[in-house]
Amino acid sequence: MTSVTLEGLAKSYRGASEAAVHALDLEVAAGELVALLGPSGCGKTTVLKMIAGLLRPTSGAILFDARPVTDVPPERRGAVMVFQNYLLFPYMSVEENIAFGLRMRKVEASETGRRVAGMVRKLKLQGLERRRPHQLSGGQKQRVALARALVVEPRVLLLDEPLSNLDAHLRDEMRELILFTHKELELTTIFVTHDQQEAVLLADRVALMFEGRLQQYGPAHLFYERPASRRVAEFFGCRNFLRGRRQGGRVETRVGSFDCCAGEPEGEVVLTIRPEAVEVKGRREPGAAGQQRDNCFEAPVRRQIYMGTHTRFRVEVDGAEWDVIAEAAPERNLEGGSMCLRLPPERLWVLPG
Repeated sequence: MTSVTLEGLAKSYRGASEAAVHALDLEVAAGELVALLGPSGCGKTTVLKMIAGLLRPTSGAILFDARPVTDVPPERRGAVMVFQNYLLFPYMSVEENIAFGLRMRKVEASETGRRVAGMVRKLKLQGLERRRPHQLSGGQKQRVALARALVVEPRVLLLDEPLSNLDAHLRDEMRELILFTHKELELTTIFVTHDQQEAVLLADRVALMFEGRLQQYGPAHLFYERPASRRVAEFFGCRNFLRGRRQGGRVETRVGSFDCCAGEPEGEVVLTIRPEAVEVKGRREPGAAGQQRDNCFEAPVRRQIYMGTHTRFRVEVDGAEWDVIAEAAPERNLEGGSMCLRLPPERLWVLPG
């Protein structure tokens, strides 16, 4: 297993006003599965190509197991990249495509045959060995591309949008295959995706990038519960934000005063909470005492949608719309009325104002 370290990695293209990647620092532990996540054009594929040796960094260093490989040519680096459009040789059979890297390395024919047969079995390509790429489905092409990468026994596997060209059923199947091969081979794997769900389901850790800059790096749950910024929270589907001023352990806002457990220091802040973390208390009774100290407040209900397994509410909080998810159907329709909501202190997160 191989660790990957990026130190101040940057890439600028001639004529571009902005760098594609800005001084990226990243640590990928040996045997870890890491997602480079972000919108199109944020620089994530550029990072992958620099790790593979297909692009030379403008500055910075790439290390495998703490040894610099920035100047090592791609064929000697030990990192293999599977491209989004597969790049299979159209005139070669499945078997020949898989064997290509071994033949370029002048591996003996008997060893090549043994390793190719093993990959055919592992990636469930039996019966397809003689077919050409135009005779394969999208999922089969992806398996061949993955087999061609794995058969050379790389130190690091790099996947560029591995599921983007597949339909929903094949995406689930390929996701399971990637996880299976990663765990079985204990191979350090870095993959690029723009899909938050894909990153969460596959990765041990997620590196989120915007405009060539790393925004947050860590386990997937932290992007939901402890986002580094409002933009990170919005990228992961949260629209619940409330401005206020923090004093000690409380945040004063225009809808009430709230206990909070973690986040930025005192001063102007923004509270955020996931829709599923908001507790629905029904209607507030007139003259009820202690509600404010319990992090409760009343909010008008603009829309109510029963989703079968849960109910989604759209409520108004300080002039903005919040999403609130309740686990079951309410006893009655609250649309056009109001409801009492509680923000659990342990689920509230405080962002810079």
